Amino acid sequence: MRTALRILIPIVLAVALALWLMTVPGLVSLRFGAYAVEAPLWLAGLATVLLLLLLALLVRLLVRLRVAGIRRRARRAMRRRDEGDEAIVGALAALAAGDGAGAARLAGRARKKVGETPLTLLVEGHAARAQRNDARAKLAFGRLSEIGPPGAFLGYRGLAALAFETGDKDEAAASGRAALAMRPDAQWARALVFDAAARQGDWRTALTLLPSAPKGSEEGHRRAALLLGAAAEEKDQKAALRMVEEAVELAPDLAPAHAARVALLEAQGQRRRANSALERGIVTAAHPILAALALAPRPGEDEEARSRRVEALASYANGSGEAELMAAQAAFEAKLWQKARSHAARAKEAGLDDRRVFALLSQIAAAENPATEAGRAEAELHLREAAAAPQEPGWWCAACGTRHEAWAPVCSSCGAVASLRWGSAPPPPERTLALPPPVPGL
Repeated sequence: MRTALRILIPIVLAVALALWLMTVPGLVSLRFGAYAVEAPLWLAGLATVLLLLLLALLVRLLVRLRVAGIRRRARRAMRRRDEGDEAIVGALAALAAGDGAGAARLAGRARKKVGETPLTLLVEGHAARAQRNDARAKLAFGRLSEIGPPGAFLGYRGLAALAFETGDKDEAAASGRAALAMRPDAQWARALVFDAAARQGDWRTALTLLPSAPKGSEEGHRRAALLLGAAAEEKDQKAALRMVEEAVELAPDLAPAHAARVALLEAQGQRRRANSALERGIVTAAHPILAALALAPRPGEDEEARSRRVEALASYANGSGEAELMAAQAAFEAKLWQKARSHAARAKEAGLDDRRVFALLSQIAAAENPATEAGRAEAELHLREAAAAPQEPGWWCAACGTRHEAWAPVCSSCGAVASLRWGSAPPPPERTLALPPPVPGL
């Protein structure tokens, strides 16, 4: 009913208007140059209405044609986008299957369908990386890093992976810094920047990137190593001592930390605290560098008094082989042959069987009986045992197996942080830094 009224009412009004105009006298005149057209008022009004209706229909037709064109282009764009998405998913599947060539072909199809987008650049870069085409991969990741976040973050991730795989750690760290500025929570970027800072001796930057860690943990050991590196370059001895004491608390089994603490306390004239620190170090991390500090003569101390002091220190270590060897060395230098033999035997019983023990026993035999055949025979026997025994322990890098003469926070050969371990042979390789894939399959 309402629809009929909406149609009938305008018609009735139009007819009424037309009838009214027919009763109104008057003419409408139009002139075009030499031509003139005259029509009654009602006819001119009717022509005007018809013209307006025709114009409205024409406008409506044009609008419909335009909308139809827009919809057609939108459907075409959606179809191309769907085809591009399908190609991208296919490229990801090819990458997950290890098919670099197939991934590159599908990535090219995706680019033709949807153009150069962050996703197509990402897939192109990893497809080229799978094909070992580093130049093309670097170009794709470089373009991705220039388009702004969040795609730029993935671009820097790709550039970092390429540099890391080719051994260019500095370039990898540069990409890591750029990524870290966008996402401070990116652990892989933090790891790369941390690794570069540690290799370059920028201890403070490395420490800011390494969070606090629990005592005795691997991360605690790494932080302790960095603290020792920073303390060695710190001019303020009090600040250096604070760093070293934190390192001791984080890594109680790290002998260089105890040795650094003892040295700093002695340099500041705190003899009593230095003795207490040395005792703690020998109890928790007996080591030749601590033994050397213990064997250093004190003012006014003769060799027998030093032997008693060192023997007391060794007694606190509960049978540590290194501590017993230290006591044996002190007794030998004091010419206390029986004590020296006894401590050397305890060192062997504790599992210390490298060349140092047998070499010391040989020295003891030669010094105790210098002019007897029995003394020479015993000394030669221990020398043969020393030749057959494992070599003297040293600092070995757990990452690359390089032997070092002295402990250092970073391996000078491979740049690994806190990787040096004490022993007679290289320890099993530790887990090295690796970059996790940014998305599944890549």
